[in-house]
Amino acid sequence: MEHVFLAPHLDDVVLSCGGQIWQLTRRGQKPWVITVFAGLPETGAEAFPFARYQHRLWGTPPLPVELRRAEDVTACVRLGVLPERVIHLDFPDAVYRHTRDGHPLYSSDEAIFGALHPADRGLSRHVADALTPYVGGQDVLLVAPAGVGRHVDHQIVRRAAEHVEALGARLVLYEELPYAEEPESFAHGPVEGWHPCHVPLREGDMAAKIRAALYYQTQIPVLYGDALALGERLRGHAARHAPPGVLYVERRWSRNPGGEK
Repeated sequence: MEHVFLAPHLDDVVLSCGGQIWQLTRRGQKPWVITVFAGLPETGAEAFPFARYQHRLWGTPPLPVELRRAEDVTACVRLGVLPERVIHLDFPDAVYRHTRDGHPLYSSDEAIFGALHPADRGLSRHVADALTPYVGGQDVLLVAPAGVGRHVDHQIVRRAAEHVEALGARLVLYEELPYAEEPESFAHGPVEGWHPCHVPLREGDMAAKIRAALYYQTQIPVLYGDALALGERLRGHAARHAPPGVLYVERRWSRNPGGEK
């Protein structure tokens, strides 16, 4: 079975699904990792105040999107993903999107973790069209974000995944880290009607995931503070949900009450 992992941003899949990707590549499989909002901003969009604020959090690199793309390729390859199967689509991140007259759609943390801007309401269809070449075949497992935390880009990718499910792919959802660490992130019901299932991880799987995640140097200070905290929190979350006799798990969500079949 072909596995296609969808990331809204250039870190989501490795942080949330890195252990299972490592398992797949160790078994000789060749998963895809597709990041949707990895496009270069249009001229002038990098100057939006909220975008500049994000860049400062990332260390004010001269070419922020290019650097984040390079981090992502390195992290995925570290997990055994073939470079040609690390795909970066051209849709710009929410902090760069704007109206036709040049006003940013999202100008604060409150905005990007809320309702979609009216200008974005049809974007999931365009994303679905871009994903079609990768998920249009039979025997594809599409592993998509649940929308935990309600980031607008995550909401859009979740909707796009549901659009392309009709093409024959089997859809499962993953809970996005670090958002899933907070129980209130599930309060709006991103997995209502879905059923949790666990991907068991061994120590080697967990260690490989953490090693790969450490390549996201622009994001570690923002999401975790430092490298030590990243490792501790990834391990802690994976252990917290593990059943007896299992060290760690990554949780996915299936429409099937009996788990993924």
